[in-house]
Amino acid sequence: MAYPEHLNHPIIEPEIKPDAGKSESPAHGKVDNEEMPTILNADKEEKSSQWSNFVNNVAKTSNHSLVSLLRNSVILDLNEVELVIGYTNSKLYSPEKIEIIEQAARSFFNPSIKVIFRESNDGIDLSLKDKQDIADRKKKKEIKKKASQDTRVKKVLELFPNSIIDSIKILKE
Repeated sequence: MAYPEHLNHPIIEPEIKPDAGKSESPAHGKVDNEEMPTILNADKEEKSSQWSNFVNNVAKTSNHSLVSLLRNSVILDLNEVELVIGYTNSKLYSPEKIEIIEQAARSFFNPSIKVIFRESNDGIDLSLKDKQDIADRKKKKEIKKKASQDTRVKKVLELFPNSIIDSIKILKE
């Protein structure tokens, strides 16, 4: 596959998944929102929630590479006129990905919204990936705490006094 000279990585075309009964945008697939969200005077939590909803909506119609990129980005600002997305590596957002995101934002938020990309990791909230990592660590910690209270674990500790359980491996159910 030949790539344009200004890009040193492949162009990734969006995967369009058909889904009946939803509004359609020809550039990036179908969008779930029939009504656009209201973001005028939204607080930080609401903006963060709208960003999450937007990324989840894009995830329904786009490739994994683009969705991963959005999940690792942060929202710097969101209002009626602009969506400002922060990221740490400008080379990851190809012109094609930028166009897909812009079209998705116009379809999801409003037709006149301007999407701005900035190199920054100082968003109004953590990236969706960071939030998921924190939730996963918390869940793992809770599972390990619960496991350490298990009667079988306690019996092992009784059989081997002064022993320490170095680790508890979480088995997938």
